[in-house]
Amino acid sequence: LIFPLEVLNLAVKYKAEFFINTDTILTPMLNPYALTKHQFAEWLTLFSDKITTVNMRLDHFYGPFDKPIKFIPFILRELKNKVPAIHLTQGDQKRNFIYIDDVISAYGLVLQAVIDGKIKRGKNNNFETGTDAKYSIKELVTALKKLTGNTETELKFGAIPYRKNEVLEYHLDNSALLALGWKPSKTLLQGLEEIIKQEGV
Repeated sequence: LIFPLEVLNLAVKYKAEFFINTDTILTPMLNPYALTKHQFAEWLTLFSDKITTVNMRLDHFYGPFDKPIKFIPFILRELKNKVPAIHLTQGDQKRNFIYIDDVISAYGLVLQAVIDGKIKRGKNNNFETGTDAKYSIKELVTALKKLTGNTETELKFGAIPYRKNEVLEYHLDNSALLALGWKPSKTLLQGLEEIIKQEGV
């Protein structure tokens, strides 16, 4: 929270034309990370009369060679190693998965809209970034197991509890992004296949 505030203050001080922030769709009470993201978005609104502000709210984005601690890389690694079992929650959480290339194209369109003067000062411009298709964690993990050809690993859904304050389904409104002409290029299945192809899983 403190670091982006320092950057935002410097942007205003040195008369930057706009400030684009990456936010999360996660509920603020899920963890400290999500809370600070939501708090900083409020600061963007406060500063919106001084600088053009854009807030990109992302759902679960993924792609090849992602950080190993993230969920999809973790599951792929376990499946590749053919561990005996993967302990999971019930897996009913639905997420709006978005491939990294589609995230990049969304930023590009928003950036161009700012440059073209289509986005003005006076409010914090929110762009919720995700596809219209929702998949459960259970559907995702089951698809990954099938795509990797793993027949050995047991998926133990329900073996661990949900996180405190877990939200089973987020409601994302990407209409502002669609109005700029954005559309996703990959379905979840196509994106997962691309990861497996590039990483050689």
